[in-house]
Amino acid sequence: MQPLVTRRSFSTIPIFNRGTKRQQRNNIALLDNSNEYEYLQDEVARRLVDRLEDIEREFPLALDLGCGSGHLYRT
Repeated sequence: MQPLVTRRSFSTIPIFNRGTKRQQRNNIALLDNSNEYEYLQDEVARRLVDRLEDIEREFPLALDLGCGSGHLYRT
């Protein structure tokens, strides 16, 4: 009798086009009033920190990668 072997197949379907997202970020950064929309990033950071505070494990070091202007750090 042959052992049962389970194989998982993970596909790598690109959800976002990286070039398009990069261009969108660059376009937004060039706007004169881009800081008017920082409240959205601040709100996302606040919610993320709220969820992270529920984790009981201690992490002495964190990397705020892709954070824009330090929204998580300020929260």
